[in-house]
Amino acid sequence: MRGLAFLVPVRIKTNDEVHDINAVRESLVFLNQWPKPRRGPVYSCAVRSCNAAIAGQMTTDQARQAFV
Repeated sequence: MRGLAFLVPVRIKTNDEVHDINAVRESLVFLNQWPKPRRGPVYSCAVRSCNAAIAGQMTTDQARQAFV
């Protein structure tokens, strides 16, 4: 699973919490918790990119960029 780790973590602040996302699978967990009314085209692109990286159809860095 190391191949799905980000070289640089993504730090996200939500309300009073800070999340350090270190890998493609962690980003999918975070995205799955995103409020449904706020999911749009950018959200869908991030999810598709993460799934593509897991399937080996996209690089981890490309998935990270889409997640950011």
